[in-house]
Amino acid sequence: MKDAKTTINGELFTHKILWECCQLHCQAADTANEKKAGPIYYELTVMLMAYLTYEAYINFLGDRVAPEAWKNEKDLFNCDPYRGIAGKLKKISEVCHIQNLKKGERPYQTIVELGTLRDYLSHGKPDKYETQIKHSKRNEPSLFHSNLYQLVTPEKMKRALEDVKVLIEFLHCKAAPYVTDQMFGNKPLEGIIEHSQGDTTSLI
Repeated sequence: MKDAKTTINGELFTHKILWECCQLHCQAADTANEKKAGPIYYELTVMLMAYLTYEAYINFLGDRVAPEAWKNEKDLFNCDPYRGIAGKLKKISEVCHIQNLKKGERPYQTIVELGTLRDYLSHGKPDKYETQIKHSKRNEPSLFHSNLYQLVTPEKMKRALEDVKVLIEFLHCKAAPYVTDQMFGNKPLEGIIEHSQGDTTSLI
């Protein structure tokens, strides 16, 4: 017999889950590189997850510093000057008075590159290419020259992790004075990944 009702309120911090995915796949990529066993699969995953971590964090932060804007995000962030993820960052920067974010260099430029990779992968079209290479007859060139091999490398994977972490920590620090949520904390990518509470009442 069902004689009680429990109302549960909770929140999962998606950006922390995605960041943990980054860490685990980075370890796998390092192992694959050592064994020369298809590391690009892990590197690609790390880089995509790094961008998704950034995107999820922007939504986490925006919900706390500009809740009304995020309540109507489909309207506000679908048109200029707040279009897309860059527009969301613009809104957060205005609310939190962030003025010293240098968009022409790292770490922000790495986010732009990761966004390009994300779009490249999400569209999922075959990458048709044609190239000419001058070489010695004794040294045949590789026949594989997809753009993907330029976008995804061990070096870019490491840079993606470093720069996403740096930018998120920078934003977290700048936004802290404007946040009253006790779950905000001082380490945006560490700590608990979920919290919830329940309230039970009798049905009898």
